[in-house]
Amino acid sequence: MDLENDYYLVRFHDEVDYNKVLKGDPWVIFGQYLTVRLWSPAFSTSQNEVDIQVVWIRLLGLPESYYSDFLL
Repeated sequence: MDLENDYYLVRFHDEVDYNKVLKGDPWVIFGQYLTVRLWSPAFSTSQNEVDIQVVWIRLLGLPESYYSDFLL
């Protein structure tokens, strides 16, 4: 469903699709990152600010020994 201020509401009927969208790789559409987050009862389309942004940074060539098991 298309909401105001470029927000969209999506409902999933299949848990596999739901997990793929929320837990999968970052979404890039036409070169722009799409931020996906769970619904919150306090959500308002008029509030157009993102307080916290989780990012995934890929460092090519970084040896696996530098990664934490917790992060993998």
